[in-house]
Amino acid sequence: MSTLQKKYPAWRSLKRVLLRIVAVHQNIHDDLVDWARKEAIRVINYAKRLGKDTIILEDLNGLNERQPDLKKSWRERFQYMAYRTLQFWISWEGFKHGIAVVTVPPHYTSTHCPYDGEEMVEVGHRLFKCKKCGFQADRDSIAVLNL
Repeated sequence: MSTLQKKYPAWRSLKRVLLRIVAVHQNIHDDLVDWARKEAIRVINYAKRLGKDTIILEDLNGLNERQPDLKKSWRERFQYMAYRTLQFWISWEGFKHGIAVVTVPPHYTSTHCPYDGEEMVEVGHRLFKCKKCGFQADRDSIAVLNL
């Protein structure tokens, strides 16, 4: 319970407090959507500069549900990341600009070698190495190469 809630125990019944909470929530939401829209435009413009006609995204639906063993604070951070909002705006801007946006399942994109398809072993924090060819990289770089 916050100090404000302790100071005003009947805060739930104070209409102006509730209206202020709703207004702050709406401002946060509006800022988040504005950020996601601007970042999506940047992604689309970057793809156009590179001459790409397709953008590939990992399908992150259910990310929070797939992380039951994470600490609560980390699960909350996933909720605030707004990855779904960003993906929506990338898809929308891609549609508007004639760039295809494809979502693929994220399974094994960062743990299989992009060169020979073998399963990689973790050799450090977020660092993987292929047992067969010796390729080593960060898991995010591996996912990008596989996608």
